[in-house]
Amino acid sequence: MTSPTASVVQVAQWFDAFRQRCYVRGILGKKNDRAADGRPYNMRKWTKWYVELHGPVLVFWNLLDANLAPSLDAISAMADGKLLPGSPLFEDTVTTIKQVVSKPNFINITDASCSVIGSQKKRSGVWELLSSGANRFFMQASDDRAMNDWVLGIRL
Repeated sequence: MTSPTASVVQVAQWFDAFRQRCYVRGILGKKNDRAADGRPYNMRKWTKWYVELHGPVLVFWNLLDANLAPSLDAISAMADGKLLPGSPLFEDTVTTIKQVVSKPNFINITDASCSVIGSQKKRSGVWELLSSGANRFFMQASDDRAMNDWVLGIRL
């Protein structure tokens, strides 16, 4: 029989492993729609981000930094789904992004929900993320398969 303390330690180890693992990663388009209080965001344009899902947190590195200019071809190939995770150029580009954009943004998705939209105006691979409060974000993956990977990863 295990002690209650041993069970708590084991659960803490499982949660730590969940929190540290990267489940999905890649380039996403993101549109801020509603803030936590339900009001529309002032800036509601689509922007490109390198994103990783680590357990219950989405981590965003903004790709608008001028210092990323030498990597734009590789970033575009990542955004189009032509450069795949695991390839040396993909991994080198991710390292560059993380070095240049040293302060990423975060969204805690612990109580979030997401749903597939599919197409929105001229965009495909779009899904919706509803996080704390009335926050709503629209996300765009490179294609429907990538969109489904993100939605399934978040629903995990």
